[in-house]
Amino acid sequence: MVGAYVLAGELAVADGDHQRAFRRYDAIMHDYAKIARQGNAGVFLAPRSRWRITARDALFRNRLMLEVMLNATNRYATTDAVPDYPLEP
Repeated sequence: MVGAYVLAGELAVADGDHQRAFRRYDAIMHDYAKIARQGNAGVFLAPRSRWRITARDALFRNRLMLEVMLNATNRYATTDAVPDYPLEP
């Protein structure tokens, strides 16, 4: 979602110069993507066995563990690197 937002914003403000938009997109998304590549929640969120599904669900029911996981996610998923784009370029 973030990548689509940034690409659309850069294309909108590039005055038709898609090469400039792509360069800016790459520059903006580089650090964001670097952080995203460091983790993989897929194995946890979509476990492959009934036992792991049960364990995941138990963690989500535990309020303290859920709060810890949400705080950790917010720390890594929040960035100020994503610019605001004007509604009308």
